[in-house]
Amino acid sequence: MGKAGFKVEDVLEVFKHLLEEKPSFAFLIPLILVCWGIEKWVFSFSNWVPLVVAIWATFQASLFAIFLSSVICFGW
Repeated sequence: MGKAGFKVEDVLEVFKHLLEEKPSFAFLIPLILVCWGIEKWVFSFSNWVPLVVAIWATFQASLFAIFLSSVICFGW
């Protein structure tokens, strides 16, 4: 039985074929790596996303509470 794996030449061939069909991948792959590096070492989106969602939900709840108080007080 042979080893389960792949040959580097085959991977490079597929990558070359992909770049011929979609040249934008040559720009997207480094862009994704740079964004990942910034996210990893500068700040983490995983910490900011729940905070932003919590602030947005609090803001929406306060607006709804104001709306309900105006409906109850003025009977709109």
